[in-house]
Amino acid sequence: MRYCQVCSKAVVANTPKNGDWWQSAVRYAVWRGFGVAFMPNGDKFKPAALPQSVIARLPNDDRTINLDHYCQGFDRAKVNKIKTAIKRAHAL
Repeated sequence: MRYCQVCSKAVVANTPKNGDWWQSAVRYAVWRGFGVAFMPNGDKFKPAALPQSVIARLPNDDRTINLDHYCQGFDRAKVNKIKTAIKRAHAL
C-alpha cells in the first residue's frame, strides 16, 4: 500500500521499533574477538554468540566483561566458565 509523503512519515513514526535482539541480554562477555550475550532463560542464563559487527557496539559499562584484560571481582574458575561458554557458543 502506498501513502502520500506526509502519511508515510506518520506511519513510520507510529510503527514500533524492534530493537536488536542482543540488547535484552543481562550481561556480555568478549574474549579474543569473540562475543557472547547472556540471555535470560527462566532462572538461568543462556549464552548466545554475537556477530563481529555487534561487538564494537556493546555498552561500556558493568554489563560488559572483557576477558582480554584483568577482570576485577572474577576468580579463575568463573573466568574459565565464561571462556567455555564463549567457545561453545562460537563452536571453537
